[in-house]
Amino acid sequence: MGLLAGWVVLRLALQAMKKLRPIVATVVAVNLFNLGADWVLVFGAGPIPQLGPLGSAWASTIARTLSGTWRLRGPSSRTGRPSGRGGETASSAGTLGEPGERLKIAGIEAVIEEDGGLHLYPGRTEWGAGLVVGSEILCYRRLPSTNDRTRLIVDSNGPSGMVVLAEEQSGGRGRHGRVWHSPAGLGLYFSVLLRPSVSSDHLGWVTLSAALALARAARLLGASLGIKWPNDVECDGKKLAGLLAEAIYEADRLKAIVLGVGVNIDWEPDRLPEEVRERATALSCCTPATVDPDVLMASWLWEADTLFRELDEQEVEGAPPLASEVMARMTHIGELVRIKSSDGIVEGICTGLSAEGFLELDGGRMVTSGELVPPAGGKK
Repeated sequence: MGLLAGWVVLRLALQAMKKLRPIVATVVAVNLFNLGADWVLVFGAGPIPQLGPLGSAWASTIARTLSGTWRLRGPSSRTGRPSGRGGETASSAGTLGEPGERLKIAGIEAVIEEDGGLHLYPGRTEWGAGLVVGSEILCYRRLPSTNDRTRLIVDSNGPSGMVVLAEEQSGGRGRHGRVWHSPAGLGLYFSVLLRPSVSSDHLGWVTLSAALALARAARLLGASLGIKWPNDVECDGKKLAGLLAEAIYEADRLKAIVLGVGVNIDWEPDRLPEEVRERATALSCCTPATVDPDVLMASWLWEADTLFRELDEQEVEGAPPLASEVMARMTHIGELVRIKSSDGIVEGICTGLSAEGFLELDGGRMVTSGELVPPAGGKK
């Protein structure tokens, strides 16, 4: 009954959007988990990418399932949920039942794993059968690193698109081995296993696709995010999210990519190191809307599935279709920038991206890897 009501309201909202779009720019996400319904209503302005009826229904069901998953685990410090017990390891959060036990959460099959993870199977539903990203989701209260857990799934021949999600990481990391602070209740921490067929020349677009998916999902909440090459997402010049893509090879063949994503959702500076406070921000600081991490996660999954599919199915050479949207959201375009890499420091005017996803300087020079830092002074 709840799902039917959600569909009716969604159809009315979509019809209303056509009339209200020029003047309304409000995102309303209402989660009615306790009543057995979850409605995600989006009233957008201008070029806001809507999920569409199917995407909205799918995302709302996934969000409701994730909400139910955390509730089953008991009191949580997750954003928007009652604070309470913390500090369990993955295997000690034993409120679910015995390993191997099968459950259903919001109509989605779930199995309790030996290590305490809850394995969700959205891909086994009729409406999720055609999806890749998010077809299986493995949820934990705490992990050392979602990337490390996903690597084990690669070795056991886990499916492409499988997601590992943790409420907290004790050993989260970014590029160059940097620590990614992942306290419970403040962020969204997950990894995706991908087995792409794209050529190695286009692997940079995998990270950029994930960044674009986050920017699209956040725009539904009224936040305007920028993409900083090669792997950051920013708001108002401060880092809001980081992405870490780790390629796994078997001999000379690309076997898989483990893509880690960390998003700052809420902001409690006293729980973060001083150097992080100065250069980082959180989604709650970028929008007046209440940010539900489960809704954001579900929206990202839908957008990422679309973008990764387009990237994987591209048959012609050159930049992928998403390139223009990525460059429209890029920070530092037209600015004098400095890139630090293992080969030294390169400077130039940032003019966009190449067909391979490399940074383009001065309209022709390509930088394949490095860390982009705008020098003092500036815009040109």
